[in-house]
Amino acid sequence: MASSSTITQTTVYLPNIVLDETNYPSWLFRLEAFLNGQNLYDFVDGSTPCPPQFVQSANGVNVISPEYEAWKTQDQSVVNMLGQTLSPIATNCAVGSRSAYEMWKNLKLKFAASNRQNIVQLKTNLQNVKKGTDNIETYLDRIKAARDALATVGVFLDDEDIVVTVLRGLPSEFAAIKTVCQLLLT
Repeated sequence: MASSSTITQTTVYLPNIVLDETNYPSWLFRLEAFLNGQNLYDFVDGSTPCPPQFVQSANGVNVISPEYEAWKTQDQSVVNMLGQTLSPIATNCAVGSRSAYEMWKNLKLKFAASNRQNIVQLKTNLQNVKKGTDNIETYLDRIKAARDALATVGVFLDDEDIVVTVLRGLPSEFAAIKTVCQLLLT
């Protein structure tokens, strides 16, 4: 009796997002998930380093290592994939990167720079979020986006700080809800 096996083919689509000055947290989230799903994240986090380029053959001649060739091919595929998700400004930051790890690091330095001025600006942005004419969902999404931007530069806020920010940005028509929530926080 002949045995049969089923081969499942999965089509993989690169995330449809282009990194620019405004969306690093979203880009990072989607690309990390994609790369992890493809078992390629090790190339960007540096945990799959480049093996030696040359090895000595049996007769003592230096030849290109098969491990190096395989690594280089895979690494450059990751570079190519990342490149397809970059805006012209982001591409300028990546130009000259010799590996996926170096490219990832350069992009992080540019778009998630944790300098003090950037952190202060991000905190100010969060503190200035007001509900205004937005519906509650849009208002909360704006606060989440500001919180996520802070998280990408290593500033993490606890839930109580976020609740205080949400309450502070609500207009007077929410006074009763604000009072109840403030009492629950004390």
